Amino acid sequence: MIVDAHTHVFTDWPGSPLAARGSPTRLLRAMEDCGVARALVAALIFKGADSNALTVQCEHEHPARFLALPQLDSTGTPTYHTAGAADRLAALHELHGGIRGFTHYCRDYDWLESPEGLRLFAQAAELKHVVSLAVFAAGLAPLAKLALRFPSLTFLVHHMGRLQEKTETAPNLLALRAATTAPNLWFKLSGFHHLSADPKACPHATLRPLVRALYDAVGPRRLVWGSDSPVVEQHLTYRQSLDIFREHTPCISTADKNLILGGNLARLFSWPTTK
Repeated sequence: MIVDAHTHVFTDWPGSPLAARGSPTRLLRAMEDCGVARALVAALIFKGADSNALTVQCEHEHPARFLALPQLDSTGTPTYHTAGAADRLAALHELHGGIRGFTHYCRDYDWLESPEGLRLFAQAAELKHVVSLAVFAAGLAPLAKLALRFPSLTFLVHHMGRLQEKTETAPNLLALRAATTAPNLWFKLSGFHHLSADPKACPHATLRPLVRALYDAVGPRRLVWGSDSPVVEQHLTYRQSLDIFREHTPCISTADKNLILGGNLARLFSWPTTK
């Protein structure tokens, strides 16, 4: 079973060429064409607004295909890192009839272990949430420290933690070293177009050393594949986003690819491994 760990849906994206590409129907069609059984849907932010309502609606209408991760207090929103995050998470959970996790786009990494941040993640642990988190490489060490405080939480880090394309840079090495310390810190092998010097250079061969470094650092059971659909379609097709990992990572065995392509998320969410 293939599971896509990183997708988005929306009805509009002001000023973006993707404005008409975010429908759930379109995403389902792409998944069907590529044999993808399920997808995590991470809510997006648009100038302070978000796609939470449609994100959750997807799961309610297609519970066997989508799992919604609405956003909470992300950068660009009025409540970003303001007081009351734990209460807002509890309200978000109740509003949507119980959710399995949430998305947070973060740029202020000291906040993660602030009193407000710790209350938020304690609430997430109480609700048994998974946290889909967007940080850059500088955030991985603080995030690993946070993850160790909350071992029952699983953190899914977007786009390989935005590690740098040149693998042996000092920030990369520090971030990878931190990542090894927290067994509940997982990484999405997604967003190759964000990390490559040439977003259209499919199959992004220059990123293979980075994938190998992350694979060697955390192992196959903490990696999951994601398409970043439909954002990826500015540069590549949905199928290409899958084949970059499936066909062009020779360092990873078939058994480990099966874990990364769906087995790990099936285990995390207690899903059957057949469609």
